[in-house]
Amino acid sequence: VAPSKNAAHGPGKWDAVDVKCQGSRITVKVNGEKVSSIDCDEWHEAGKRLDGSATKFEKAVKDFPRSGFIGLQDHGNNVWFKNIKLRKL
Repeated sequence: VAPSKNAAHGPGKWDAVDVKCQGSRITVKVNGEKVSSIDCDEWHEAGKRLDGSATKFEKAVKDFPRSGFIGLQDHGNNVWFKNIKLRKL
């Protein structure tokens, strides 16, 4: 889902991102501000978002694994990551 706002500090500054995954619910905070929250179980149709627009996924989000690897991604820009911590809830 799209974030509700841009809570980033901007280019050249560090941002703190907190991603909480508990059961089917995922909540994202950027610099202490909640910007996104979804319940994956609501995404029951393959290839579609909740608003009906298309995705590239061939299966429904609710059917994705609830455990596994974490990937960090960029979109062609220089990015840096530091102090990555994982804890079991």
